[in-house]
Amino acid sequence: MEEEVASGKFHHKGVFICTDNFMFELDFHKGSSTSKLIHEMVVSLQKYERDVSLILRVINVAGTQMIEQGTNRLSRVTLTE
Repeated sequence: MEEEVASGKFHHKGVFICTDNFMFELDFHKGSSTSKLIHEMVVSLQKYERDVSLILRVINVAGTQMIEQGTNRLSRVTLTE
């Protein structure tokens, strides 16, 4: 995503981030996290929103739904399947 933002492809665009991590969704909307890694990700995403007028929407999706539609494998980095 960092490369896409830098290239200008996301200027004045909207992106949906679907996750089965409910805490990430809450932390994103809150704007911070007690987890250092998640906090850094939230701050980076907020920076993208500000710098290129990117509209981000983080949506919680049940893990069972992600498995059923096949996107769960993408999050587990099994791209060869």
